[in-house]
Amino acid sequence: MDEFTTIRIEYIKNQILRKLRLKEKPTISRGELPKPVIAYGHLLPSDQDMDSQTFSEDFYGKTMQAIIFPFQV
Repeated sequence: MDEFTTIRIEYIKNQILRKLRLKEKPTISRGELPKPVIAYGHLLPSDQDMDSQTFSEDFYGKTMQAIIFPFQV
């Protein structure tokens, strides 16, 4: 990388820290980072595990109460 690119990257890093209201880069070890979602296995049950109709009934819940907030026009 040339010097201009390096300076630009450092400037962007400083802007991000400023917007997060941090004075310096946080020190986090790799062990403290959360595992990616894909590492937890199945996000949705497979078709073999569940009947599709049962899954759709569980997925689309039933609305019990709706709250409407007024606003001025």
